[in-house]
Amino acid sequence: MPSIPRQWTEEETEQFVVFMEELVVESKRADASQFKPVAFQKLAAKINEKFPGYGLTVKHIRNKHKRLKEKYMFVAEMLSCSGFGWNSEKMCVEVDSKQVLEAWENGRNVTFYTPGKPFPLFERLGSIFGKDRATGLDACSGKDAEEDVTPGSTFAAATSGGLGLGGDDIDIEDLAAAESELPNTFSTSFAS
Repeated sequence: MPSIPRQWTEEETEQFVVFMEELVVESKRADASQFKPVAFQKLAAKINEKFPGYGLTVKHIRNKHKRLKEKYMFVAEMLSCSGFGWNSEKMCVEVDSKQVLEAWENGRNVTFYTPGKPFPLFERLGSIFGKDRATGLDACSGKDAEEDVTPGSTFAAATSGGLGLGGDDIDIEDLAAAESELPNTFSTSFAS
């Protein structure tokens, strides 16, 4: 019989975010801004201390972390698209039109957030999860990147003849001659 998912209260979720923010300040994250395994144990201990008798496990903590991150990433991706904006007063995403929302939802199997619904933790979660995703002009979602390399896509069609880096494009003799003209910067002795 499948287990019933644990329902977190707003108070528990708020405290969970506070504890995650503390761990960020304490540098309990690895290089890719992911929490270190020991951080989840620490979060479980802190939550159980704050809410005694709940018996939350590291598995509960990892799951809550995952769900908050999924929701944050979903909203952040939504906001990176034209037609969506953040309403700081209402603490929610606003969308320009129903057509924009329908186009956004097209091809997405899961909805982690609905525009217009308050998400007051979004900006705070940005300090926790914000560096886990690429940003900038050429940033794209995994779905977009997958579409780019799928056979029949514009990228696949444009590069069907190769990227211009095939063996025929490089003259090995010219490359060897160019390398021989480079100064040898490693001939200096480092002995004192």
